[in-house]
Amino acid sequence: MTDEEFRGYFMGEGYLGCHTYHRKDKTFLRAVAKISLRRDDIEVLKVIQKRFGGHLFNDNHLRSVVGNNKIYKRNPMTMWICVSKRELLEIGKVLSKTQLPAKKMKELSLWLKFINLIPKRGGRYKRGQREIMLRIIDELKQIRKYKEL
Repeated sequence: MTDEEFRGYFMGEGYLGCHTYHRKDKTFLRAVAKISLRRDDIEVLKVIQKRFGGHLFNDNHLRSVVGNNKIYKRNPMTMWICVSKRELLEIGKVLSKTQLPAKKMKELSLWLKFINLIPKRGGRYKRGQREIMLRIIDELKQIRKYKEL
């Protein structure tokens, strides 16, 4: 898969996220890159996984989705998820080489800033680093919040 093909798929179906998650009594910060497609498109995700790493997860549940006052059955999905700092930086490098809408470029910039603040495996956060990362998470939420015109 070429960089251009990956950028196209990612701009259409991808998600760059930064969030907190809790395990036992600790709070962790994590960045993620994710693409979700219908199960019958799994071959595309396998090619992306081969290129960038990450993991594939199957969502086998048929879900009801409400739209236009009707209930539809959603097909089973497969997700490619990447959380490794090294792999995320590679994805960021590929995505940075394209012309993005201003809002997406701002999201990418904040996402890369967040990733660069992640300490090495087993390392500790420097003073104030977690607070900066939490502010980045809040900024991303504000950018993504729907605004009425």
